[in-house]
Amino acid sequence: MSAQSASANGPKHKACDVCRKRKIRCSGDEPCYQCQQGGSLCGYTSSHGRLVELERKLKRYQKRLGSMEAAWKRFCPDIDLTLALHSVETESHGTSPVEPNELTTQAKSRAPTDAPSDNWATLSAVDLDVVKADSLEWDESSGLAFPADGIGSLSLDHKGTGYMGPQSGNALLRTLQASSILLRTTDTHPSQPSLEPQIPEQMIQSPAFCNQCLDYYFKYYNTAYPVLHEAYFRAQYSGVLPKPKDGSWPILLNTVLALGAHSSEISTQNADLHFCCEALQHLSAKTLQRGSLPLVQALTLLANYLQKRNKPNSGFTLLGVAMNIAQGIGLHREFSESSISPFTMEIRRRVWWTIFVFDAGSRLTFGRPTLNLAGVNTRVPGNLNNQDLSIDLDKLPAAKDVPTVASSLIWQIKLAQISNITNEKLLQSRLPDLSAINELEERVLLWQKNLPPYMQAAFSEPGFEVFTAPRMILLWRSMHLRIVMYRPFLLDVIQRRDPIDLSNSYAGYSRCLGAARECIISIVGFWNNTTTHHGSLVWYAFYWLVTATFVPVTCLLYDPQHWEGPEWRQLIEMAQGVIDNFGALETTALRAAHIINDIMGKLPERIVCRYQSSFNKTRRSSAY
Repeated sequence: MSAQSASANGPKHKACDVCRKRKIRCSGDEPCYQCQQGGSLCGYTSSHGRLVELERKLKRYQKRLGSMEAAWKRFCPDIDLTLALHSVETESHGTSPVEPNELTTQAKSRAPTDAPSDNWATLSAVDLDVVKADSLEWDESSGLAFPADGIGSLSLDHKGTGYMGPQSGNALLRTLQASSILLRTTDTHPSQPSLEPQIPEQMIQSPAFCNQCLDYYFKYYNTAYPVLHEAYFRAQYSGVLPKPKDGSWPILLNTVLALGAHSSEISTQNADLHFCCEALQHLSAKTLQRGSLPLVQALTLLANYLQKRNKPNSGFTLLGVAMNIAQGIGLHREFSESSISPFTMEIRRRVWWTIFVFDAGSRLTFGRPTLNLAGVNTRVPGNLNNQDLSIDLDKLPAAKDVPTVASSLIWQIKLAQISNITNEKLLQSRLPDLSAINELEERVLLWQKNLPPYMQAAFSEPGFEVFTAPRMILLWRSMHLRIVMYRPFLLDVIQRRDPIDLSNSYAGYSRCLGAARECIISIVGFWNNTTTHHGSLVWYAFYWLVTATFVPVTCLLYDPQHWEGPEWRQLIEMAQGVIDNFGALETTALRAAHIINDIMGKLPERIVCRYQSSFNKTRRSSAY
């Protein structure tokens, strides 16, 4: 039957079977009015009649739905209807029912769609969307606009990002998505500025510009990671000393220039991309069939650079290659002075332990299994400046009691050892033993207590300003580690639909919040009280600040009406302002700012902070 004939003949088919047989007017309901009055069995055998009845029901239900929504807004203004419906829907998937009062001011209203699992042998709530192994395959071979990011915290879609483990920052974002449909429209891939060099290629290739980038590298990067000896490298660069003949020099030089440009005040000019392309063009299979210290240095630096430029899997791969070549030439072993010069041995120590620090950081960031140090006996580098080392040294001088290029690395090594143990504990169980994590935090706090005065935040002796950023980055790294080690307990609260009871200061989630608050206040305070802003500082500060900010964001999203909600919002807004500023030097910060702004825009209107004055007082006293 055509649509036109159906429409034309519609009226005589609207009646139910009984009314049509009796040839009387039918109300079209089910049961219709006539059948109700007469007690007859009402039915519609005509297909068109059933369709008309369904249309009438749909209109009636739509009207009823509109009335219910209006009534809900009038009589239940404090309960989010969308979340209430979502919590009811989860019951059909086997999760425990939610009581009505859990949808008001209790944290239980913000719950995930899946119950927590006691063992990672069973898929967790976060891992449920990773059901195909091939979805974890990645391709970072062209450009720099990827779904992955160097801090492992800004991607909701696992496709193309590589494996991000259950304790990575991405897991937190995916848990937020699973716990509230408010996040299902969050865009984690906003448009970003052009990633093309903003200055002419001819200028980038000029000796003057290259020399400037070289200066930036040794001023901003090598002060934290002394992979290179400055005088030795500059002598090779100028031709005073011979360059390596194994094909590693073009890779090493261009990577150094790329890191220098990216670590400086001119990072947004994207000149580093030119040098990166040059370095990658010289990276060949033939080169990787050789083993030398310069090649290890080149691959180590290139791996770290690629992570910072949102090619984390490429960087992770090259770091693995660097570590294997390093072991192949024995960097992990200590040699006697009779077989190697003190100068060379000290450089080998610096390179090996830099690889170790990078490896530990990457595995914690991306939630990947930890490597152990069995068979490693290379000593930690001495606290010496490059000027204290020369090729013809017979013996290393005594360690300095002031900041040096090795100071940050020395204390990062100690922290990375704790980080590896932490990562191992986090990967062994969805929810690690709280007492074990408490012991690890105590080790971090003891590490912090044992820092020499020149590595403390308050150190301000003139003449050592160049070491300020590495020192602060080191301290923020320790706060970040404490956040990550306690983060599973916060996620467990969300998955179990438990309230965030901050009266229990010993709870894991309370300690996570405490570490996040400390980190946010420290970074924001430092940024607002210093004028030295450069790319190397910004990338790490941005990484740690985003990790810390997502903690109060999680809590506020989970329970917007919590009594501590105004303080969480205050912390978030403090961080938002600084992250926005970071965007001037680090484009990935714009992506993070977009995500946080999008989330905050979906939350209820701001509640007046009852503790504003006391909070501001705390901020001023804790600026550093």
